[in-house]
Amino acid sequence: MKYKNIIFDVDGTLIDTETAVLKTWQLTLKQYGYDYSLTDLNVILGIPTTKGLEKLKVTVDDNYEKQWISNYEQFKHMMNYFDGIQSMLNSLKERGIVLGIVTSRRQKELDDFFSEFQFNKIFDIIICADDTIVHKPNPEPIYEYIHRAGSDKNSCIYIGDMQTDIDCANKAGIKSGIVAWANDAKIIQGATYTFTFPIDVVNLIEEN
Repeated sequence: MKYKNIIFDVDGTLIDTETAVLKTWQLTLKQYGYDYSLTDLNVILGIPTTKGLEKLKVTVDDNYEKQWISNYEQFKHMMNYFDGIQSMLNSLKERGIVLGIVTSRRQKELDDFFSEFQFNKIFDIIICADDTIVHKPNPEPIYEYIHRAGSDKNSCIYIGDMQTDIDCANKAGIKSGIVAWANDAKIIQGATYTFTFPIDVVNLIEEN
């Protein structure tokens, strides 16, 4: 078996969070006097809050992230696994695959908003934004995963939905996979694989 470690992004890859995330950004920024459309806010997807604020070039105080997390409570009910994800994860575990997460979310966000998904029971290693000084697209989060897993780069593949995910994997020297069930994968460049459906990930493992 070529790939023994399958690492996933969370937002837009495992969980459909886009509407909840964008509405939270929209509401929080409005509380700071900024009025953005949901389309305008697409630039913040897949990156930490601090990086999102830099991209938008807005001025906020030190309370912004706390306020964002508080506002997310209003929209977290909109999150769900994408169709086919749970069966894919079960199939991978049955085949002895080590499952991992590398996310730009902080641990507190996973604890507060994703507890119903029981990631700790499914995934062997979870790398959050708190675990590294620099974040995607920098390869450091992948390096941290490899260190904790004690794995070989050639046995790993990182799967996400954003260009930052693919860049992170490629810079770390591991294979990358882009998912097409959330976004148009054609706009993402440099991915080793494109997965149209979650079952495609299982098929890749069986072929390798």
